Amino acid sequence: ANGYDAIAIKYNSSGVLVASATVGVPGGDYWWDSALDQAGNLYAIGQSGQAGGFSRIIKYGSNMNVIASTGIGSKGEGLAVKGDGSNVFGVIFEGPSQNVQLVKYNSGLDPVTTVNVRSHGGLYYDGRSRVVLNEAAGTLFLELGYRDTPNTGLHFETYKYGIASLNFLSSATKAGPENYQSTDVALDAVGNVFVSGR
Repeated sequence: ANGYDAIAIKYNSSGVLVASATVGVPGGDYWWDSALDQAGNLYAIGQSGQAGGFSRIIKYGSNMNVIASTGIGSKGEGLAVKGDGSNVFGVIFEGPSQNVQLVKYNSGLDPVTTVNVRSHGGLYYDGRSRVVLNEAAGTLFLELGYRDTPNTGLHFETYKYGIASLNFLSSATKAGPENYQSTDVALDAVGNVFVSGR
């Protein structure tokens, strides 16, 4: 397509190209996050530079063949998948006001549950939103960077939800100076949560 295309590439353990897949519409298209299930299926979430265009989640098989695909809101950023592939979790920026939603999908990428994480018409987002699962505990953590107004300090906000029904459990906020950006979230073996950025 004109502008950028979103591309996913698979290499073998020796660094040899095995397969690739490209998708997009005019205006520029991006994958913002991806994850693998235990069967080796790749899930990718992204956005289009053109309103109403490419923004979606795609599930690829081991040869980068499309198994399932679903359209999403204006922008998709964070993505996580259960090891058995039974559920996928996406962070969606929906509509002109960029309301932030957490969406749970089944293995065919049909939406099962949607919760509103933040809903502010004038909110300005920065950094990256990411999701990480703690399957043993039945929880997930969502990290989001946002500003109340442009050119003000960025907040690192981390939310904890139950996986089964996306019930809200808790949240924590770290406010930073103007040039802060959140980038990722991770868990260690005992369940401590780490949020990174600059």
